[in-house]
Amino acid sequence: MPIFGDADDLTATDAATLAPISMARIASALETLEINYGTDDDGDFIAGFDGNPMWFQVAGPTNEPIAFSANARWKATLPADEIDVALRLVNEWNSTQMFPRALCVEDEGGEVVFGADYTCDYEFGVTDLQLRNDITIAVTTAINLFESLEERFPEAVEAFEAELQNGPDA
Repeated sequence: MPIFGDADDLTATDAATLAPISMARIASALETLEINYGTDDDGDFIAGFDGNPMWFQVAGPTNEPIAFSANARWKATLPADEIDVALRLVNEWNSTQMFPRALCVEDEGGEVVFGADYTCDYEFGVTDLQLRNDITIAVTTAINLFESLEERFPEAVEAFEAELQNGPDA
């Protein structure tokens, strides 16, 4: 329920140009943007950008998708004893950058993982152009965040790449 105004404030012209968000519309936007993607086990779309996975999905109450969400994860991790450094970096990012929302958590394996989140409320619909623009913002700003992490923690990226090349047990 809107805080300011009412859904009835939408004019007929607004309603004619704004279509509901859907996975089909996200797929169309990804294809128009020439982003290669697949589908995960939950039905969300997933794409990779320099080894960093990003998921695209709709969210909202059951059978009522009203939001677009793009969530990415940095490919590298940090040891748990660096959580304080990671939190300071994430707080600095969030206080100086509008997008994406950065986060970090310690996972079940005892490593610090970083993520990027970009969510838009489309309760009243979205144009194709707006959706493509929001996908572009989500991708480019997540890449910017991950590039800043790579500059700050080059050893984490080196360890990730070595593990990819040699296997986890090497």
